[in-house]
Amino acid sequence: MIAWSAKVSPEFLKIAEGICQNLVIPTSWLMACMAFESGRTFSPSIRNAAGSGAIGLIQFMPSTAMALDTNTDLLAAMTAEQQLEYVAQYFDPLWGKLKSLEDVYMAIL
Repeated sequence: MIAWSAKVSPEFLKIAEGICQNLVIPTSWLMACMAFESGRTFSPSIRNAAGSGAIGLIQFMPSTAMALDTNTDLLAAMTAEQQLEYVAQYFDPLWGKLKSLEDVYMAIL
């Protein structure tokens, strides 16, 4: 069973599984990190409570969004499934470097 899978759509889970297959990590690692970062909502529009300007599934910072050729307003307007494409882009340079749940979480921080 994949962690947090009951909180997301089948399409979301399928996309997350694909991301994790590409990264060669268990899907539960990414799901656990997204659950934590989104306050267990998996909402693409959830904003950082501390006011950092971060938003979404992995709390994209404005500068990170810009590096991915988008912005936090556009990310917030996406569906969770659409925003996963940016999660994939964010993690793509880390292929082969994520060896633990802690590695995945530290990559987000």
